[in-house]
Amino acid sequence: MNKILSFLKEHWIFSAVLIVLGIIFLTTLGKVPLWDWDECLYAGYAESMKLSHNVLTNYWNGQAILDKLPFYTVLLQTPLLFSDSEFALRMVNVVATFVLLLFIYFFTTVRFSKRVGIFSILFLLTGEVLVRYFTKISTDIPFTLFIFLGYIVFTSRFSTRKRGLIAGFAFALATLVKGFGVLPFLLSMGLIALLFEQQSKIKLLVWLGIGFFVLVTPWLLVEYSIYGEKFIHVYFWENIVQRSRYPIEFHFGGRLFYIKSILREWFPWVLIGFGGLISILKKERKTIELLICIIVPFFFLTLAKTKIEWYAAPLYPFIAIYLAYSLDLIFKKFKVHQVAILFIAILIALDGFYLVIKENKFFVKNVTDDSRIAIAKQARMQPESELNYLVQFSERQAKDILNPTLYTSFTWIYGGNACAHYYSKKRVRYFYSVSDFSLRLKRGNGLFLIQNGDLNRLKGYKVTVVSKNSDFTLFKL
Repeated sequence: MNKILSFLKEHWIFSAVLIVLGIIFLTTLGKVPLWDWDECLYAGYAESMKLSHNVLTNYWNGQAILDKLPFYTVLLQTPLLFSDSEFALRMVNVVATFVLLLFIYFFTTVRFSKRVGIFSILFLLTGEVLVRYFTKISTDIPFTLFIFLGYIVFTSRFSTRKRGLIAGFAFALATLVKGFGVLPFLLSMGLIALLFEQQSKIKLLVWLGIGFFVLVTPWLLVEYSIYGEKFIHVYFWENIVQRSRYPIEFHFGGRLFYIKSILREWFPWVLIGFGGLISILKKERKTIELLICIIVPFFFLTLAKTKIEWYAAPLYPFIAIYLAYSLDLIFKKFKVHQVAILFIAILIALDGFYLVIKENKFFVKNVTDDSRIAIAKQARMQPESELNYLVQFSERQAKDILNPTLYTSFTWIYGGNACAHYYSKKRVRYFYSVSDFSLRLKRGNGLFLIQNGDLNRLKGYKVTVVSKNSDFTLFKL
C-alpha cells in the first residue's frame, strides 16, 4: 500500500490522467453498439474461435478468413470467458491502451525527463485516430503497443542477445496481431543499429531476426500446409502486394494523404516539431531515433496506394514523444516561466480530453441502435439458424462496377453489414445477386432481411413481417 501511495505521489499528474481516462472508458464501453466493419468482424472471429477452438485461423460466418491474422482473436478469448457483450470485448483494447500509456510515460521519463513524459501522454491524447480506437475492438492499439515495446527493448541497455531477441518477439507479436506492416519498423531498427551501435551491429540484428521469425514462421507454415497456394495468393499477393499497388475498396488518397491527416489531427501542436531541429543539429541520438521511426514507416505508407488513416496509428507514440521533447527544448531555450508551462499543459489536456469525451460519448445519456443493428437484434429472437439477406443496393452496385484490382477475395463476403452476423447470432447468407435472392424466395420457408427500397421485389409472395423499421424489413416465408 505504501508503495502505491508513493507511486501516486511521485507521478500524480500521470496517475490523474489514467484515473480520469479509466472513469470515462469504464462508464461508456457498453454505451455504443459495435461498429461496422471492424468491431463486428473481430467480435465474429472471436465467437467463432471460441466455438471451434481453432486458434490458428480466423473464421467468420462459417468461412475461413485468410487475410487476417489470429493473435488478436486469441486475445479476445479472455473477455469471452465472462461475456460476449460490447463492454467485455472492448476491454482488451482498454487494457492495451493503459499498458501503452505506461510504456510511453516511463520510457520518456527515463530517456528524457518527467516533464517530457507528461507532455508525451497529453500530446498522444490529441491524436484522433489512436484515441478513436482506445475503446474499440480493433487491432490497431495492440499493434501499436507491440511495435513500441519492440523499439523500447531494442534501444535499451540489455545485452545484445537479450534486446535483439526480445525486440524480435515484440515485433513478431505485432505481426501476428495485424500483419507485416511492421517491416518498415524493422528497417528502422536496422538503421538505428547501423548508425548508433558501436559494437555487435550484425549480431544485434541477427538476434532481432531470430526472435521475429521464431514466432512468425510456424504460423505461416501451418497455414500454408492447410490452404496451400490459396493462402499465399490471399495473404501475400492480395493482402500485401495488391494493397500496395492499388487503392483497395475505395481507399483512395494522394501522396499528401497522411501529411494532411496528421496536420488535421495534430494542428496546431504539430508546429512545435520545428523546435526539435535544435537537437537534430546537435546530432542527439534519442531524437534521431524517434525521427527514423517516424520518417521510414511514413515513407512506405505514402508509397502504398491503399490509404487509410489508421494505418499511421503506430507512428503516433513516436510523434507524441518528439513533439513533447521539442516543446521541452523550446521551454529551456526561452526560459519559459512555470506558470506559462502549466497553462500550455492545460490547453493540450483540454484538447485531448475533449477528443476522448467526444469519441466515447461521455455526456450522451442515451445512444440508440441504428436501424441495421436494431433489425439484426430482432432477427436474433427468431428460432431460425440462418438469415437470408439481400444486401443493400449501393453494395451490390459497388461489386458490379469496381475493378477487380480494387478488391480482394474477402471483400464481398460481409455484405457491407458485418454486424448482421454478430447481432443476429445466426449464419447469414449475404446475397449480392437479386436473381439468386429471388430463387431463394421461391424455395420459401426461411427468415429474410431486405432493405425497404427493395420491397417491390416481394410482389407475388405472401410474407409474414416479423419486424420493420425506417430502413429494413425482416420477414418470413
